[in-house]
This record gives sequence, structure tokens and C-alpha cells, in this order.
Amino acid sequence: MRPEDIVTDDSAQVEQLQPGIAIGIDLGTTNSLVAFSSNGRPFIIAHDGIEDELMPSVVTHHKGQILVGKEALEASHFLSSVKRLMGKNIGEVQHLEVPYLSKESNRITLEVDGHKITPVEVSAHILAALKQRAEKFMRQEIQDAVITVPAYFDDTARNATRQAAKLAGLNVLRLINEPTAAALAYGLDRYDGNQTRDGIYAIYDLGGGTIDISILRLHKGIFQVIATCGKTDLGGDNFDMRLLKYLLPQDMHSGEQLPGTFNASILEVRKVKEHLTTHQEWAGIIANTGVKRVTRATFEELISPDVEQTIRLFQRALDDANLGVDDLQETILVGGASRTPIVKRKLAEFLKQTPLDSIAPDKIVAFGAAIQAEALTRKAGHLLLDVVPLSIGIELLGDITEVIIPRNTTIPTVYTKTYTTDVDGQKNVMIHIVQGESQHASKCRSIAKFELKGLPEMSARTMRIHLKFMVDANGILSVTAQEDISGITKEIEVKPTHDLTETEILSLFCHSIVQQN
Repeated sequence: MRPEDIVTDDSAQVEQLQPGIAIGIDLGTTNSLVAFSSNGRPFIIAHDGIEDELMPSVVTHHKGQILVGKEALEASHFLSSVKRLMGKNIGEVQHLEVPYLSKESNRITLEVDGHKITPVEVSAHILAALKQRAEKFMRQEIQDAVITVPAYFDDTARNATRQAAKLAGLNVLRLINEPTAAALAYGLDRYDGNQTRDGIYAIYDLGGGTIDISILRLHKGIFQVIATCGKTDLGGDNFDMRLLKYLLPQDMHSGEQLPGTFNASILEVRKVKEHLTTHQEWAGIIANTGVKRVTRATFEELISPDVEQTIRLFQRALDDANLGVDDLQETILVGGASRTPIVKRKLAEFLKQTPLDSIAPDKIVAFGAAIQAEALTRKAGHLLLDVVPLSIGIELLGDITEVIIPRNTTIPTVYTKTYTTDVDGQKNVMIHIVQGESQHASKCRSIAKFELKGLPEMSARTMRIHLKFMVDANGILSVTAQEDISGITKEIEVKPTHDLTETEILSLFCHSIVQQN
């Protein structure tokens, strides 16, 4: 089976589809795709033909209308690469070039054509457009989806993705890590009857805005992620920025100063980058600044620091798994940026073997999502065991982080710990949940705070408070705190503190329905 099939709106494949199909969505930084699987065979759903299977992850507000994908690219102002902003606040994106950024509050808001919009809403429009594409092809309403996220997305970013899906009218069956989806698609491709190629595999996923390295064990059809490492702000977009700064004057580098010009320049530079993937030199006029030249050697010198950083992350993932490169059976390339020649060459030097890219790196994640969607709705026998990408813990006195769930713990999982008080007669206890690898809580990501109130007065160190941390198969955390004697209990599902509230989601969802009608 080769999951390389593309289907269009007039495909006869639609006649064979059963009702209640769930779709798989690769919500990418640069491009997004929607796919479905029938009898274990995945298909990408194209719009008007094979050339349109990739939908640019771009949204704009133009003359009172929301435009998505290629239509948005035709406008002079548009929002792109918002996946990097999911679940983040203003302080966490200061080092990024973010056009149209509104700095009125700590919550990230973008403004285009006088219309303010959050990253969650932008992603929702992209998901809604992909849902509409699938419904047009399948001739049925689509409700359920499996959506892929970077393995290094923390709890807040995952919840932001779920919010976007809810806004788009989609029920998320599962959020699965992009490298895991790729492994699922590639692993099934390697089936030979009932036999699989058991062993240790690495997934090198270099997308537009993120890098994820995952180490997986494949045994009798079961994929288990044993280590993962990555960054949510390192990818092909970084290559674009380095090339942009080389080719254009300083005053054209800033998305804040000239966002319209910045967007147009990025698109032109991206074409130069793609040209250098297959040619040794590019020459031409860019952004009306005169004739420019750049060789592949110069481009590779520019992006070499970024590529080397991905190799260091690869080594860290291997270290976490207590493995070396010789333990790897194969390494699979995922993501459009992995096509870059220097990436392949540096990886081959590091691995002492050529990485695999026989399945299109920019489509394989969507294939895996579609296969998982069919498995969940048709009860197929493919089992995925993902992991917690970053340690989860609580803040103790003295800015100390106590880890409850270590990074790379297989999910779903439950951990319970018991704590006490340090003060006589303490009636309230504040619990601060953080995510990250620092021993100092202040240097970790704050993901939730809640308080147990009205506790019985006791001497210090006699009270017993049980904390139960549960991470579901989507990587979403919920926490329960209970005091022994009184039975006072508080339970929360950790949600972003700077994204949309449930009321805002409901309001926007209802508004989107009115617009569609």
C-alpha cells in the first residue's frame, strides 16, 4: 500500500464512502491538508485538482469577508504562520517577527484590515475551510476529526487547538503528535502480510514553524514514543527570514513596520528558497529592489546554524531514550523543510545512513491522521502510545519545581502525590501547576492556578492533600485536589489562561453558524 493518492471533487471514490466518516487534518504552519482513510488506504482531498491539495495556512479579512488559503494570498494583507502563536502570550513571542501584532494586552491579538482576530480564530477559519472541502467531496456533514499537533506543543497550545476545532464545528476524536502520525502512516506502508519491521525508528519532522524529533519503538503493530524533543519556533520560516535579511535592505525586515510589504517579500523569498532546493543558483528581481543573486552554497551557510540546532535536538532525544544513532533502524523525514539539501546531507552525516523520504514529507502527517481517524471510528487495530512532551509539576516554597509527571511519560497516564501544609491553622492552599524542565518554577510555563478553600484548621504538617494528575490520550491535563478529613475537593481541566473563554468560543461559534446560514 502506497498512501500517495489524491482525490478531487469528481472522484468516483465518493460513491464507496460510508456515512459518519472522520477526517484527518494536518494543521500546518505554512500549509494544511485534509485526508480520509477507507479500508486502511489514505487519500488527500484536493480542491480543484492535484495542484490544490495543499491549502496555504493563511487568513485575511478583506472588505468584510474572511478569506482563507490561496484567496487570502491574493490580498495585500494576510495572516500567516499563526501556528507559532498558539497558546502563547505576548511575552513569549517577542523574539519572533509577527506582522499585524496588536499589543493592547498580554493576550495575542492580530489586526488586519481593521479587524481584530486571535490565533485560535485564525486556526478555526483554516479548519473550517478544510472541513468544508471534505464535506463538498464526501457529500455528507463532517463532525469528527483527528488533528495533528507538534510533539513539543505544551498543554496550553493543545487546548488552543481544541478551541479552534470547536469554533470550526469539529469534534476532536484525538490530538496526535505529528511525528507519531507520520510513523503510523509509514509503519503501515511497511507491512508485509501480518509482519512488521519491528525496531527503533526516529522521526525528523521539520515543518514551517516547528522541529520535532521523536524516537519510537515499533513492535507487532504498536508504536510507542519513547522520547521526543523539539522547538515550536524553529523551522522553514527561520530559513525564510535568514534569506530575507540577506537579500533585502534592513528596513524591509520588520513585519511591524511594513506588514503588507513584509508578507509579499516572504512569499517571494520562499520561492527563491524552493528554487535553491533543486538549483545551484538563483538570480532575479525581488521586492522591486533590483537584481539579486544568491547561490545554494550561500543559502546553506546562512541557515547552517538552524540546521545544526536541529541536529543537537536530535542528539538530545537519543540521549533521553538512552540510545545512539547505531540503535536506529531507520530515520523518516517529515515536513516540507526537510527537503532542503543541507538538511538531508547533515542528517546523513550525523546518522551515518541516508534518511528515508519515499513518502512525500509534506503529506505523510495527513495520511497518518486519516488512518488514525478511521481506526477510532471503525475500531481498527492500530495502537498509538504517545508521550508527555514536557514535565508537569507544581511550585513549592522557594520557587522550587516538583515534577509530578516526567517528560516522555507514556499517555494516557495518572499520577498521585500527597502534600501537607507548613503553617498552623492554614485554611486555604494555592496550587500552582507548571510545565517545563527547569528546577525553578518561575522559569517554567505557568499553566494553571487554583485554590482549595475552607480547609479545617490543623497543626502544620498534619493535613493531607492528595493531588491526582491525569493526562488523557490527547495530551490534555486534568487535576483533582482532595483534603483527607473534610473531603473538600476541587477538579479542573487545565485550559489556556490567555486564549478564548468558553463563553467567547460559544459566542463565536454561534456567530459563525449565522454567517454560514
